[in-house]
Amino acid sequence: MSEERTEEEALRRLASEYALLRDLVQALRQRVDLLTQLINSIENTLSSLEAMKKLKPNSVLIFPLGNLVYVKSKVIDPNKVLVNVGAGIVLEKSIDDAIEYLKNRQKSLRVELESTVAQLRHASTRLQELGSLIERRIAKQG
Repeated sequence: MSEERTEEEALRRLASEYALLRDLVQALRQRVDLLTQLINSIENTLSSLEAMKKLKPNSVLIFPLGNLVYVKSKVIDPNKVLVNVGAGIVLEKSIDDAIEYLKNRQKSLRVELESTVAQLRHASTRLQELGSLIERRIAKQG
C-alpha cells in the first residue's frame, strides 16, 4: 500500500511539473512571437527612415491615425524625427542618430530572441521527456 502511495505522489509531482513546464513553454512561445514582431517593426521603421532621408522640406506625407484613418502632413524638417526611448520619453534625433539607436535596439532584441529560443528548446525537450515518463509510469501501473 505504501509503495502505491509513493508512486501516486511521484506521479502527482511529475504532473505538477509538467503543467508548470507547459505554461512556461507557452509563455516562451509568446515571447518569441513578440520579439519577432518588434524586430520586424524596427526593420520596417529603418526602411522608412532611409526613405525619409530623400525628402525635402514641405514634402507631403500621409500617416495612419489608426487602421482606417490617415492624415496628410507636411514635413517641416526631414532631418529630424521623434524617437520613443522608453518610459514615455520621446527625444528628437537626427535621422542618422535614430537609425543608429534602432539598429542597436534591434541587435539587443535579436540577442534576447536567441536566448529565448534556446530556453524554449530546452523547456520543450524537457516537457516531451516528462510526458513520456508520465505515460510510462501510468502504463506500468495499469
